[in-house]
Parts: sequence; C-alpha cells; structure tokens
Amino acid sequence: DKPTDWIDGFSKIESVEYPAGDQEPQMMDEELFRLYHDGTTEKIRFTEDEPSSSQTFIVAYTLPHTLDADDNTTYGADFQALCHLATAIILLAMANKYTQSSEPTIAASAVAFRDKSDRARAVAKEQFVLYDKAMEKKEETSAALVIREYDTTFPWGGEYLTHPEKWR
Repeated sequence: DKPTDWIDGFSKIESVEYPAGDQEPQMMDEELFRLYHDGTTEKIRFTEDEPSSSQTFIVAYTLPHTLDADDNTTYGADFQALCHLATAIILLAMANKYTQSSEPTIAASAVAFRDKSDRARAVAKEQFVLYDKAMEKKEETSAALVIREYDTTFPWGGEYLTHPEKWR
C-alpha cells in the first residue's frame, strides 16, 4: 500500500531504494515501479521484481510543507523566500480587493482605492523580486531567432533537384 501520510493529487514518488540496507544504495529506475489503483486503493507496484516478505525497500516521496505555530518543515534558507512569496500573494489579493470596491458617491474615494491598489501591486512586485533573489533565480533570457537564407549553388554549377535556379 502507499504510505499513510500520502496526499492524493500532490504526493509523487521521488525514488525507490531496493533492496534497502546495502552499503551502496541501489535506486530503482522509474520504469521498474509505478502507482497502481486496484479498485479500492493505490499501491506501489514493481513491474519486474517483487520483494519477498523478508526484503525491504525505501520509498522517498513528496509531501507539502507544514507551517503553523508549532511546526515549520521548510528549510531554514528557504524560509525568508517563502515569507516574500506569501507577502506578494497577499498584497496582490489586497490590490484586487481594492479594485473591486463599489462605485463611490465621492470621486475622491475612488482615487484613494486606485492609489491603494497601485501601491499594493508595486510592493507585491518588489516582494516577488526579493523572492527571486532569495531563491537565486536568474533573469530569464528571451529567445533569440535568426533567419537566414542560404541560396548557394553547387561548385560544379548544377541545379538543385527540388528548387532550380529559375524558381528562386
């Protein structure tokens, strides 16, 4: 069976060590195991080799991080980045809330809501930049494209079979 803390739709198998306990870990290729639904529950199925009752295997799988008053499973170095990302998302939600305000009776209050929305978006953008820096994300380079037409001829002066000189 799959692990008890497995979360359907989120968790995935990262690696399987089989047989477990060797001096050098023996990781299985991804083609040699898969999740199988038998009608009632999902199970880890080995496609070629099946462990006996005396053999063990170790499955590494993903789980979401926990962050509450008692527990924090994020890595210490990533915690600051997580805070920047959460702040940016909250500020964008606030900016959207400000832009959805009802039509005011006084035009000046509409300007105030728009100004609050713009400021929240600006600070959110700064928080996304800080998140990218903390995660050491590089700026994405835009794709480059060069189109060049080579209209050469054969050294002996012959014509191309599919596009002779008269069609060029």
